[in-house]
Amino acid sequence: MNNDGLQDIYLACDYGTDRMFFNNGDGTFREVTEKAIGFDTRKGMNVDIADYDNDGWMDVYVTNITDEYMKECNMLWHNNGDGTLQRCLAERPALAQRSGDGVRNSAISITTAGRICSW
Repeated sequence: MNNDGLQDIYLACDYGTDRMFFNNGDGTFREVTEKAIGFDTRKGMNVDIADYDNDGWMDVYVTNITDEYMKECNMLWHNNGDGTLQRCLAERPALAQRSGDGVRNSAISITTAGRICSW
C-alpha cells in the first residue's frame, strides 16, 4: 500500500482494533496502524484492497458487523499516498428482503451514511 513493490498487510480484527503493517523487505513488518488509520474500534470482518479511483495507490474496503445490535458500518479507506488512509465512505447495507418463498434475495442495497473525502 506504500507502492514500494512489497506486499503489505491490513488485518481486520474482530476482537480488537484493525492493524496495518508495511513490509520491510527482509522478512519483517513494521506496524503503522496509528499513523495510517488511527485505532479503529469497529469489528473488522473482511478486507478488500484495490485502487478504486485509479490514482495508482491501493485503497482499502473493510466490512464490519452491520446487524441491528452492533450498528456498525462498512468503510472505504482512501490511500493518501503518504502512508496514511482517509476514511472517505461509511455505509450500512440495508437488510436483504425476503421473497415470497421465504428465501433471502441475493441483492443488497447500500445506503450511504456519509462521505468525508474531497478530491
